Amino acid sequence: MPDQILVERRPLRIPSTELHTAAAGLQRLGLLTDAAPDRNREQAILAGVHKLGVQFGYASDQLTDHSIISALIAFLTHRFCGTPDTPAQTSGIHVLTYGTPIGTWTRGNLTVNINPAGVKGLSPAQASNIIFSAYQQYQAAQPFFSFTPGGAGSNINVQFGGTNLNPTLGQPGGPIGIGFAPPSGNLYFDSGTTWTPAFLLAVALHEAGHTLGLSHSTNSASVMYPFAPTLNALDPETIEAIQSLYGWLPQVRLGDRASTDGPSLAFVMEPSFTGTGFQQMFMAWTGSKGDSGLYFASSGDGINWTPQQKIPNVGSSNGPSLTTFHPPSRDGFPAVGLFMAWKGVGDDHNIYWSSNTSLDVQGFTPQQSIPVGTSARPAVIEFNNQMVLAWKGVPGDSGIYWSKLGANGQWSPQQQIAGRGTSGAPALVVYNLQLHMYWKGIDGDSNVYHAILIDPANGIWGPQDKVFFVDAGNLNSGETPIDIGTSAGPSATVRGGELVLAWKGVPGDHALWFSRFQNGAYSGQISVPNVGSEAGPTIANLNGRLVLAWRGINDDRNLYVSTLG
Repeated sequence: MPDQILVERRPLRIPSTELHTAAAGLQRLGLLTDAAPDRNREQAILAGVHKLGVQFGYASDQLTDHSIISALIAFLTHRFCGTPDTPAQTSGIHVLTYGTPIGTWTRGNLTVNINPAGVKGLSPAQASNIIFSAYQQYQAAQPFFSFTPGGAGSNINVQFGGTNLNPTLGQPGGPIGIGFAPPSGNLYFDSGTTWTPAFLLAVALHEAGHTLGLSHSTNSASVMYPFAPTLNALDPETIEAIQSLYGWLPQVRLGDRASTDGPSLAFVMEPSFTGTGFQQMFMAWTGSKGDSGLYFASSGDGINWTPQQKIPNVGSSNGPSLTTFHPPSRDGFPAVGLFMAWKGVGDDHNIYWSSNTSLDVQGFTPQQSIPVGTSARPAVIEFNNQMVLAWKGVPGDSGIYWSKLGANGQWSPQQQIAGRGTSGAPALVVYNLQLHMYWKGIDGDSNVYHAILIDPANGIWGPQDKVFFVDAGNLNSGETPIDIGTSAGPSATVRGGELVLAWKGVPGDHALWFSRFQNGAYSGQISVPNVGSEAGPTIANLNGRLVLAWRGINDDRNLYVSTLG
């Protein structure tokens, strides 16, 4: 028999499974100290349900009503949202936070038509003002949007109803809100639910997020979590998600430069005695259509670049790798420079390197060869005051190798990282004082993998893990992993406390995607709107602004840039 709790001495029957889920939901919300659903806990669970009702603004006499208590329990035990989860994409990422977007608006000036007819528990004016205030919160978070009230035919249309709007509304255990992805713009609320201002705002923030393109989150502290919402203001994760989705500037074509491969970026911030001194983003790339020369340019904002200049006496059939490094100090003051590594031209599979402390095109030192071979762009970075190089093997060798530059100016003997393989260029990034590597799998394997150098002194890399995306799912079926996909090497950078990963889609998918990693969790993948590439992109941090650069698709070898933040 089902367990039961009492409301005004009348039995309210709840199946044991739902009682257990309600207890877990109350514990997650801090309304129950022990989630164990044994019979001795029934009244404690009911007390927690009452606390939840008070949080939502229900009066004491309302909390003796069977329908309201039942609705609150259903709120804890079922998904309140009827918006489907994100389907599998051509690319994915391990999502422990906000998920992959479900759509986007191409313009931000949107009209909102709210029809409050049928709302229960609030006046029509109250309901309209609360729902519109949810959209105003998104406008404050992302100025791309400007919402204005509208009439019939508006971009976003809000209604209250039941099965007349959607077959699932008003059904036992069914949703109380459904937000449809762009460009539909429809948002439905259940007219059978007794709403309070706090309850409606919590659900409206979630469903409005769907109408703007946000999908479900697996983070219970997020507005976009599909179970038991209690937030009346946008949380940091949701703000980051909406900014990531609509914050990229339109792509800028750099018409004076082209490449057969993607470019490389590096940011230099040169300290001064008075504080922050010289700050500049640098770009390096190989030429196009038989031009194996390497070229160089700089920018103060990531969008406006100096004319290209050819680096003397060097060449490559692949794009170079560019990074910042700190040479020995000059006059006791810290120095900063650029370090570049690249593969030779054509059948020359050697790796070459050069440094530059003057930060101009003539400042590159004569190239030096490393007695190793590769068929792709190498990766280079400074870690623990040493330059570290990683690369794929020569044609036919999918192994991944690495080496360190010693104080004597010699590179250590190459070491193969056991059990790892790639068909492209790896990426290196230093995050939280650890060296991370990302790479695409071997031919036929479009997954992206990750590993950390866990013992730098002894050169030991930790186990590889596949980067994958977790669909938010539901309480009954659980979360579903979906692997990431790419046809080229990924790129990574660090901005503040987060690691940002960027990549091109799988073969046939020219879209560029990115995700953020922070506090042990990746965000959902987000595509950079209206851009595409034939090769992997490069991403870098310019003083808090993300800069993305890439070459075009098919025969378009021009270089493009965009920024976020």
